[in-house]
Amino acid sequence: MNRFDTLFYKFINKVATEEEEQELFNMIRKPDDDENLRALIDEVMQQHMGERTMNNHSAEKVLSVILATTRSQKRVVRMDIRKWAVAAALLAVAGCIAAWLLHTRSTNASAASTVAASTLPQVDPAKQGALLTLEDGSTVSLDSLHSRPIEPQGGTRVSVKNNQISYDDRNAKQVAWNTLSTPRGRIFHLVLPDGSRVWLNAESAIRYPTSFEGKERKVELSGEAFFEIAKNEKMPFKVSIDPKTELEVLGTSFNINAYKNEEAMRATLLSGSVRMNAAQAPGTVLRPGEQAVVAQSGIKVLQADTAKVMAWRHGIFNFENADIKIVMRQLERWYNIDVEYENSIPEITFGGKMGRDLSLQNVLRILEISKVHFRLASNNKLIVTP
Repeated sequence: MNRFDTLFYKFINKVATEEEEQELFNMIRKPDDDENLRALIDEVMQQHMGERTMNNHSAEKVLSVILATTRSQKRVVRMDIRKWAVAAALLAVAGCIAAWLLHTRSTNASAASTVAASTLPQVDPAKQGALLTLEDGSTVSLDSLHSRPIEPQGGTRVSVKNNQISYDDRNAKQVAWNTLSTPRGRIFHLVLPDGSRVWLNAESAIRYPTSFEGKERKVELSGEAFFEIAKNEKMPFKVSIDPKTELEVLGTSFNINAYKNEEAMRATLLSGSVRMNAAQAPGTVLRPGEQAVVAQSGIKVLQADTAKVMAWRHGIFNFENADIKIVMRQLERWYNIDVEYENSIPEITFGGKMGRDLSLQNVLRILEISKVHFRLASNNKLIVTP
């Protein structure tokens, strides 16, 4: 048994000294023993699977356990432990290693073009913040505006408090249009004049009036947002995605993913009812739990994996059955990086979940253990290599 194996088993059997634990963590930090680490974790799982049931919260925290298996000719990467049944010994090792990964900071940045995740500069995950564009074109940064009113818009009071912007139109005299946009690496929460709530994901924007008048309430969205709509049967709520695609609702909750660089626009209904008016299939009605997938080829209505759709709202990356391009697009938006592929794009299918509160360094370390190769270039560019 080599030194790595010895330290590993001493650790999970709780007989390792502090010095030995630190030695093990230092070895895990480097990619040299990744093959060994995967094999040992897999061995422990096979020996002890089913000995202990684990709740969701604990399972999500075990972020450093990665299982790599081969299916057909594609590599499948597991980014978390199995969700419901996990051995007590695996919980001990994975939990402690995850905690170490979460709190370790690299102090030695590499100058080489090809780098290990542990040598990358620290890049924090997305945080609260947005840019508010007013009717006159002026902008207000909401990154540092914590709790004070903004200049009234057409008589409507605008305030920011607890990372939320809200509107009070009881004294509105005229309608102005505002745009709330989140750049990469930012998210924000909006309360519309009618009390409807909108959570914007990173790299998204919503344009809306400061007061709703007339026969409908209409907003325009790009990117991704989750909506909870205040019920008003006399004023249907409409979300315009583009000139040809619109959602019409009365009172409901739903998620829209309409990023320009995704293959399709996806609208997922959580409660209530919505009508999708798209050029491909006007008047398509969704029921709770259904998802409309709108692409150039047409529109499909599918049963949605609502847990996966809502993962971003719950602070989780859900990469179940996602290919590397889908994963990297999410990382681009969340960490404000640009991803490029050198030569061919690796045929990798991911599975599992991990927290969105991880630094980019720790996310890449997880990928690194799973044999995803990359190097860091200038201007926050990550190049994925074969």
